[in-house]
Amino acid sequence: GRHLASREIETNDHGNARMKLKTAFENVLLSTPSSPRTPRSKQRVGFNLVAETMLEKKHQDTEATELSNIRSLDQLHVEWGLALSIKRGDLALIQGDAFRCAPNDPRQSHQRLVMKRLDCVDRLTYDAKVHETATLARFANHPNIVSLYSYWSEKPQSPYVFKTLSLLMEEGLAGDMLRTVILAERQGGPRGSLGVKRAGGHCKGLPL
Repeated sequence: GRHLASREIETNDHGNARMKLKTAFENVLLSTPSSPRTPRSKQRVGFNLVAETMLEKKHQDTEATELSNIRSLDQLHVEWGLALSIKRGDLALIQGDAFRCAPNDPRQSHQRLVMKRLDCVDRLTYDAKVHETATLARFANHPNIVSLYSYWSEKPQSPYVFKTLSLLMEEGLAGDMLRTVILAERQGGPRGSLGVKRAGGHCKGLPL
């Protein structure tokens, strides 16, 4: 008799606990304000923005894939008459230059590209630059990083160079940090907030 009575007490306690938990849960639901339903017009705008973003991303990926097939100077029209940068001299460990270029393929001729050549003096330097280049190529089409589409090695023109590494990159049209932040601030342009914004954009592009 005592055993049955104790089981009845346990059953009643368990049932009371479940009822209390159910009541508390219902109270939470009733006290939580319901969110208003998004109008259909705004839903349609949101869906269209998502669709446009996906199509643009797909288009960028397709262009990047086509540009990655370029593996020689014969596939490019290079503006040899105007060098964007030249690194020469004994103090430059890695010498090289950079030129504007465009693919010979008429379907890709609208692309604004830069070809950068690096003269690596030994195998150790060459392997280090290839590793750095391959890492950068992983972030093609990133909004905060200039895209690297393709790279290849060429026979060097100098007997003192191990190999020449050529990089095919997107042309950066927004300017560099020196002109758009530092010099602009000295000339009365945007102040530190722009620098923080640009620095934050670079940090978002860093791999964790």
